Parts: sequence; C-alpha cells; structure tokens
Amino acid sequence: MNVKNDKIYKEYKIARILNYIVNRNRNNITNDLKHENLTHAEARIILILSHQGCLTQDELAQIMYIDKSAVTRILQKMMDKEFVSKRREKKDRRFQYIELTEKGTQMKESVMRVFDEHNNQMMHGISEEEEIELRTVLEKIGQNIGGSDEFK
Repeated sequence: MNVKNDKIYKEYKIARILNYIVNRNRNNITNDLKHENLTHAEARIILILSHQGCLTQDELAQIMYIDKSAVTRILQKMMDKEFVSKRREKKDRRFQYIELTEKGTQMKESVMRVFDEHNNQMMHGISEEEEIELRTVLEKIGQNIGGSDEFK
C-alpha cells in the first residue's frame, strides 16, 4: 500500500509534518546538548527560569505544556546535576520555588546558542514574509485546537 495515497495519511498530513518537525528538532537539540549533560526539556527549563526568574513547579508545567509529574522528574534530574534548586516561600511554606543555581545560570549562553542555531537552520531559505505568514498560520492552528493568544 502506498502511504501517500492512504486516506489517513492525507487527513493527518499537517499534524504529521508538525509532529515530525517538533520531534526532529527536539532530538537534534538534545544531541547537540549531550556534551553539556542536558536534555531538550532541561535546556528549556534553564531558558524559562533565566527569563522568568524563580517559578513553582505548577507554573513550569503550565509554561511547558507538560504534566506536573513530568516536571517533577525533570527537576529531580536537574537537581542531581546541580542546575536548579528548590526553596520554600518564607511567608507561605506550602510554596516551593525552583531557581537556577550558579551552575545552571552558566549554562544559559550555551543553551541559547544551540537553540538559535537550530532556529536558524529551520528558517534557512525562508523569507521574512514567509516566516510571518507561517507564524500567522501556526497561531491560527493553535487557536483552532484550543490554544490562546499567548504566542502573539
């Protein structure tokens, strides 16, 4: 059976392309960060915390669109590597905040460089107008599947 003629392939073609791009990019970034002992998810947390400051695990889960248990597993590995630490809120001890350690902060430049290289690779040969159009279409798709205006 020719996969390209398969009805399911045609119906899910956009989703398959998007899935392929996301997975391939994630794998390439993880591969390029192996020498830093980082995964793609860990690198994202470093970038998020370096930009947002300290956050709770719930806030990280929301920003990353992953469940809390996945964040817990990632953060435990990052604490073992001494990239992040937890601290309790003094006013309300129920809240634990995640923050970058000095070692985690030092990783920011390397992580940014890898993410920038991959973004440039993905956008190679695409004009500014095409990039704007692509962003607009992807934002519409995001809204169609229940997203918000957060990417604008």
